[in-house]
Amino acid sequence: MEAPTRTTDFAILFLPTESLYAEVLRQPGVFESLQRECKVTLAGPTTLSALLNALQMGFRTLAIEKRSSKVWQILGAAQREFEKYNSVVDRIAKQLNTAANSIDSLGQRTRAMNRTLRMVEALPESVSESALLGFDRDGIPSDLEGASESAADTVATAASSHILIPNEELEGSPLETRPADI
Repeated sequence: MEAPTRTTDFAILFLPTESLYAEVLRQPGVFESLQRECKVTLAGPTTLSALLNALQMGFRTLAIEKRSSKVWQILGAAQREFEKYNSVVDRIAKQLNTAANSIDSLGQRTRAMNRTLRMVEALPESVSESALLGFDRDGIPSDLEGASESAADTVATAASSHILIPNEELEGSPLETRPADI
């Protein structure tokens, strides 16, 4: 297989004088047969510059077409990449919506727990929250095995079942509160 040539498949025959060019054109069929059979175009002094300008414009047009073909290929590749990018953005948006919905749900649960806990009376200042929850002063859980139901258990049961604890049940316990204590 031969390498492509770096020239055209036609030739231009320059006739240096207008009279010689005119004489060849007067011969019937010479100009046409040279073009058709030999791929040779005749040019005189006045027609050479016009012919060269036309050829130059044709070659520029071909070069532009080749470049535009490459540009279209690049634009096609960019379009495919943009579609991939768009699908990733859509997936991220769905994930963010899922996360936002989860946070909203968490907020609803928090508000529900807060409504329930508002029904429980406040602890007096003398009672430590960490001791009530079964932690020692350092925040380490203390051993509650074998212990009878304490005031903390009562509060936990009441909070989970939405029951208000009357003051009478808390008398003598660390959770005992009176209106003056609040």
